[in-house]
Amino acid sequence: VAVGTDLVEILVSSTYGTFSYALKGRVDLPAALLMLAGAAMGSQVGVMATCYARYGVRLYFALTTLLAATAVALKQLGFTGAAAALLFATAGGMTLAIAGLLAAGLRRQRRQR
Repeated sequence: VAVGTDLVEILVSSTYGTFSYALKGRVDLPAALLMLAGAAMGSQVGVMATCYARYGVRLYFALTTLLAATAVALKQLGFTGAAAALLFATAGGMTLAIAGLLAAGLRRQRRQR
């Protein structure tokens, strides 16, 4: 429940930030709406994945945070390309890993029925 609540809070604060920047003309509104839709769907998938693999998702989130911090450090050191590659690889890898956990959990649940 806490994971879903936190993601909803992020959605609400992102919406407020987007709206306030949009009023000042600083936001590409179609891109912002697309990102909001993705965040809303992603939060639902995240909640489902957490139900099936609570500790696996937490471990992946911790690993993502550490890799993002490493990417920030690389960028500060002037390795912008390496930082971007690390961020994209981390996002893609974690997406696949969590989708795998979710799929495995769904298969297990179907077998138990």
